[in-house]
Parts: sequence; C-alpha cells; structure tokens
Amino acid sequence: DYCKIIGTAGSPAVNIYAINLLFIDEQMTKYVDKNILTEDEVLRQYPKAIRQAYEKFRKGKQDKRGTNPEWFIVPVTNGAAFTTSDGLPPLAYIIELLARIKKLEPMRDDYRLRRKYVYDRLTSIGLDVVMPDGAFYFFIKVPTTKLNSFDFCLDLVDKVNLAVVPGSAFSALGEGYFRISFAYSMETLAEACNRLEEYMKRYMK
Repeated sequence: DYCKIIGTAGSPAVNIYAINLLFIDEQMTKYVDKNILTEDEVLRQYPKAIRQAYEKFRKGKQDKRGTNPEWFIVPVTNGAAFTTSDGLPPLAYIIELLARIKKLEPMRDDYRLRRKYVYDRLTSIGLDVVMPDGAFYFFIKVPTTKLNSFDFCLDLVDKVNLAVVPGSAFSALGEGYFRISFAYSMETLAEACNRLEEYMKRYMK
C-alpha cells in the first residue's frame, strides 16, 4: 500500500502515517503526462514537509545513513497528524480526486469537441469571438452598433426564434456582447448555429 499506520500520538490519540514517496512519484508521472493536473497542483495539496521530502526523493538525495528512503513519516503538528476530514492521509484524498477526474475525461473531451464546433461555426459566419479556455460559454460581440445587447437578443428571438443571453445581464461591462453556452447536445448546438447564421445572412448585411 502507499501508506501505513506506524503508531499513534497525542490525546486523544491520532494515527501517525508513513507515505510511500515512490507511489506519489508514479501517480505524479501518470497524471501529469495526461495533462490532468500539473505537478505543482498535486504538490500544493501537501504540507511543506511532505513536499520537501518528495522533492528530495525525486532528486535522489540520500539521508545521513546513505540511503534514499521511499517512506516518509507524516509529521504530527500541534498534537494532530495532517489528515483529511475522513481521517485518511492527504494522498488518499488526492488519489480519489484524480480517479474522479479520470472518469470525467470522456465528458471533458466531448465538451472540447462542442467548443471547437461552435467556435468554428461562429467564426465562419463572421462573428467576433474568442475561444474560451475553461468556460462553457462564448461571449460574442454584437455584430451591429444599431442595437444594444438586450435589443439584439430580442431581435434574434423575434426573427429566427433563437434565445441567447445579453451581456448586459451580467454587468455593464458585458454591454455590446451576447452569450452562448455550449453545454447542450450537438444537435441543439447545430440548430442554434444554423439559426444564427440565417439571421446574419438575412438581417446583418
């Protein structure tokens, strides 16, 4: 196992854990290579002592006995070992989180496909838009100066029966833009883009 209880400390007693640094290294390589998390994002979950022990292990530094130990004893601070809310060592939380992320990889890839599809359609019809990095929506510049964002969105509903959100609904800084979410099925997104394209061709010449 990647961790083991080696004793207790404090009153009431809490478990003292030793963590296998080789296991951390294997998991780190696995998820960093898949671009799920960065090395820093994993390590920042741990207290300074664990980070330092892992970094020394990675660099192959030896201790006073001339060895590079794989196991690190989690220090007890203020009478309590560093644990998560369920009493497990911090690595257990990280591995559980990474396992959930791994299960969500297909959904992430699907959202990337939808994002690319909508972006390509929007740019192909001449709209000014930036590809979002982490958001599930596009903020698109209203393609006319004759209508504010609210009136433009009303016009879309009236002309092509397409509902989008005016940028002014989020703040005054959003004026001049409208928002389209790509958290829908591909069929719905394709139909929405078709209607938006129809509007642009018929009314924005």
